[in-house]
Amino acid sequence: MSIGVHHYFEFFALIVSLVSARKLSKSFLFAVVPYLLITLISELLANYFYFSRGYATGWIYNILNLISHVFYSYVFYKYSASIAQRNAIISLTSAYVLISFVYYLLTSFLTFSHYIIASGGVIQSLFACFYFFEYLRNDSFVKKKHYTCGLFIAAGVLIFYSGIIICFSLYNYIRANGLSVLGLPLYNIIPRYLSVILYCCISIGLSVWRNPRTT
Repeated sequence: MSIGVHHYFEFFALIVSLVSARKLSKSFLFAVVPYLLITLISELLANYFYFSRGYATGWIYNILNLISHVFYSYVFYKYSASIAQRNAIISLTSAYVLISFVYYLLTSFLTFSHYIIASGGVIQSLFACFYFFEYLRNDSFVKKKHYTCGLFIAAGVLIFYSGIIICFSLYNYIRANGLSVLGLPLYNIIPRYLSVILYCCISIGLSVWRNPRTT
């Protein structure tokens, strides 16, 4: 079993979420606690099955990918104050999940699909841009810590999924030319190290979170 640097940052983000659980308990962001726990367990199980048992693990990442998209879509939906953006988030996420299931039924759910991953990256990058646009358009958001938290999450999502789009769009090219770093194919190492940025951003966002005051 091989433990990568990204696993340590997943664990660190989970610890930060548990420490922050009390202040998050009455907010929608409390969902980050089970999400990070599921992510870490799934990643460790995939590593164990692949390196210790020699089993294919594409199905684990297919499931985790859909869970991640639903989670981040939910976060962006809750942060959005625009009805049009909320409708767009619901529509695109529902279509993505439905198309993914149809694709897996027609092919194989056991096989990792870089096409599904790359197309999902486009959607999440778009949602992150929605958030940045709304944040910059409303000066009052800058003074509210719960929106600042969203800013860090959106930044992490945008950086991570932008890399995912490039990486898995060039999946066949990378395989054909044997492009690698430290013996690992680029489509493996790039997502791992970009996830370090993602989980750092999530950890910072949770640290600065403050419950919004009601008047």
